[in-house]
Amino acid sequence: MSTETLQGALRMLYLLDKAGTLVAPGGTAQPADAVAVIDSEMKLQALHFWMRNPDYLAHEILDGVEQGILDEESADMAEQLLEDDEPSLRRYPMLRYRFGAYEPIDDSFAILAAPGLAKRVRHGKPGNVKRSAFYLLKPGRELAEKIADEYPDLQWYPDRAELIARVSGKRTGTELKEAQYRLAEYAQTALGDHIQPIDGIVQDKLEELRSRT
Repeated sequence: MSTETLQGALRMLYLLDKAGTLVAPGGTAQPADAVAVIDSEMKLQALHFWMRNPDYLAHEILDGVEQGILDEESADMAEQLLEDDEPSLRRYPMLRYRFGAYEPIDDSFAILAAPGLAKRVRHGKPGNVKRSAFYLLKPGRELAEKIADEYPDLQWYPDRAELIARVSGKRTGTELKEAQYRLAEYAQTALGDHIQPIDGIVQDKLEELRSRT
């Protein structure tokens, strides 16, 4: 198992835990022990993109501050994302495909699915799957809490997923992708190429915002 595959599993575990929608017990279309769900792969990929690209997450935070969606103190979070060389240390480039940033998730998600920590439910018919929902199961939440308690060095994962949950709010996968597409550096990336970093652009945006306050 590669380190990147394991890191992908940790990212998805905590995105499901922190950014997933709570599910009520007893739903007919969900696993019996489901506790949270991200209801489409488009949304999971959009959230995953922000987790892998802190400069783009910082830009979204600053947009939220400018629009009054996030309070002005949130700009401090964006600034922190740019400090200590985080964009270069934490950044894992993603390729741009037809529907935006994309990273194959099957191998990483299999690490969660095989031991019964999470489950993918496909909606549609064989050969015509229209949507996939990604469920966090009760043992997955228990493991997420145990990892956070016993391995302080991995606290970055739940912390970052919690921040992304706050920034994404209740937006759908389509709405999150639309927000990411508003950046030319993202939208104009050729299909199949890596989406390029924008830490310099974000730094300029932060300084402009600071100058107005």
